[in-house]
Amino acid sequence: LMMEQWVIPIIGFILVTSVLVLRHLSNIWYNRCPACITMYSAIDEGSTFTGRDTSVSWGTWTKDKGKTETSTTITHHTETRSTKTTTHVDHFLDHRMCARCYYEWDVDRDEEEETKDYL
Repeated sequence: LMMEQWVIPIIGFILVTSVLVLRHLSNIWYNRCPACITMYSAIDEGSTFTGRDTSVSWGTWTKDKGKTETSTTITHHTETRSTKTTTHVDHFLDHRMCARCYYEWDVDRDEEEETKDYL
């Protein structure tokens, strides 16, 4: 019975630790020098724009326009329109240099922008 009381806290600890590490993993790779493994020693040396991806998706939305009631029926009035969602993803190559060992490396970075048009 004592062994079973430790299983759930250990599993919870492993899950919480995994989520925290995965959440900060991109920050670790971005700010850690690959040569000397020093954290937060990176100096920004500028960026290079490498391209843009664009995707379009279509959908619908429904707007409630009210209802009409008579003695026998209730009629709901709606309006259905189309939506167009355009997503732009800009790709950059960030140039980094270590302030400790002067090693230079590049990091891929993406910036996403989404716009919705209601037609």
